[in-house]
Amino acid sequence: MSRTLGHRGPDGKSVFCNGNVGIGVCRLKAMSEYMEYEPIHNEDSSIWVVLDGEIYNHEQLRIQLKRQGHRFYTSSDEEVIPHLYEEYGYGCASKINGLFAFALFDESKERLILMRDRTGVKPLYYAIDKNTNSLTFASEGKAILQNKEIKRRVNIFSLHDYLAYGFVPAPETMFEGIKKLLPAHFLFYDRHGWLSERYWDLSFKGRREGTEYYKAIYNLLRESVEMQLPDNEQVGVFLSGGIDSSVILGLTSELLGGERIKAFSIGCEESSYNELDDARYVSEYFGAQQFEAIIKPDIGDFLEKLVYHTDEPLADWSILPTFLEGGGLNVGALVDICVHAPK
Repeated sequence: MSRTLGHRGPDGKSVFCNGNVGIGVCRLKAMSEYMEYEPIHNEDSSIWVVLDGEIYNHEQLRIQLKRQGHRFYTSSDEEVIPHLYEEYGYGCASKINGLFAFALFDESKERLILMRDRTGVKPLYYAIDKNTNSLTFASEGKAILQNKEIKRRVNIFSLHDYLAYGFVPAPETMFEGIKKLLPAHFLFYDRHGWLSERYWDLSFKGRREGTEYYKAIYNLLRESVEMQLPDNEQVGVFLSGGIDSSVILGLTSELLGGERIKAFSIGCEESSYNELDDARYVSEYFGAQQFEAIIKPDIGDFLEKLVYHTDEPLADWSILPTFLEGGGLNVGALVDICVHAPK
């Protein structure tokens, strides 16, 4: 399973095994300088965690947990999870601000817990085999298929949903027997069985005036962008020229006090979806350093690889430039094909 997920973290693999429980992680050095310590554990090594993602408020949580008597052996964001679990149990996820999917093994209770972030940005798949009383989980469905007990059969109902909606709605997948953990949900599994529950939901209580909504949305967006800006590093923004990426670039420019920001845009030749003119305008307006590329690929050259990495059919044309920008081309190749946009 770890080898199958090697493309997600090619710089190292770690595995923890305890009796009939095994959890593994593949990580990038750029994402975790404490990779050699993973999986992460608590003080007495009774709770073990693997994380895919990032916890933005981990420094504040660390301060709070230290006041409560917890001791840490790394500076990684991941290490707050076992201590939060010790304090709040299943409610620990509601304390986290970030994008995450994690697995936690509680040795004392012989229990495995899976949790996923509020909006389901980070993927998490699982399969429960009632015949063998086993749970298999992974960041991608293809890793679960390495378990030979999981049969490779198409979920006919999911095929119907895909043809109707253009994607497979959670919790189902295109594979029979494999599920997606729903956003803002946790799943715990032990010898007595399993249970999945929601830990967070949107709240629409109370009414506000229009200007109050404007201010609240602006403050939330600004806070979200600020949390994700790296310290003392150059900042790059993927810029399509649409509303979402333009707002992110604008807030980033505001927060960095006019520092030069690198904006990366990709266009497709002879395509009605090409928004490079819009991206150039937005980039110039906010004073960003614009890099762009016109990609003219033969779809046959990478279609099979694209299908492999999406795991399931997805009828969204944007996966083509997204794959080429962030997955199909490595960072070096992306930089090589980028050129300064004309002013």
